[in-house]
Amino acid sequence: MRTTFTPAPDIADRIYEIARKSKKSLNQVVNELIRKGLSESSTIRSPRKEYDLEGKSMGLYPGIDYGRLTKLDEEMEAEEWAKRHGNS
Repeated sequence: MRTTFTPAPDIADRIYEIARKSKKSLNQVVNELIRKGLSESSTIRSPRKEYDLEGKSMGLYPGIDYGRLTKLDEEMEAEEWAKRHGNS
């Protein structure tokens, strides 16, 4: 399979340098580099930072669904509007 690949200039320079020093074709060098990169990428994991988080009280009460407060507020406003306009 033929594929056109246009590396960045700095990468192309490195590929040519490796090919020249190793006396291998560009095709061989590119394939070896890709194989190496692909095999390493499956085993390398980015290091994870450990975080020390301190909990803070938000003043919430257990058993209350705070996600429904907006809906409850809207319902109360609707009831108040209906009372003011005689639509109770």
